[in-house]
Amino acid sequence: ESRDGRLFVGTEHAGLRMISTDARPGASAVARRWYENGAAMNDRVAAILQDRDGVIWWVGMEGARWLRKGVRDDWADAVTGRLGAAEGLPPHVFDTLGESPTGDLW
Repeated sequence: ESRDGRLFVGTEHAGLRMISTDARPGASAVARRWYENGAAMNDRVAAILQDRDGVIWWVGMEGARWLRKGVRDDWADAVTGRLGAAEGLPPHVFDTLGESPTGDLW
């Protein structure tokens, strides 16, 4: 759960999802997903972390990805990015994620 009460869920083949509910009685939950260059991010998610700056990070088979909240409360204008082999990460599956007291990600 993020600091603003949103539930982020990692999936095996459908990337990161944010589950939110409508405040209206009887309304169903909505799962938001994010896209990169027009394509859905469908990677495996092994671990999720919100860092001290509020950025959501997740790791899996394609390295690390991040999601930074925009100005909208519903995360609809969030910005995404990735760190992988092209950025110097070793080419293997990541399955854990942590943050040090100084803000470094491990």
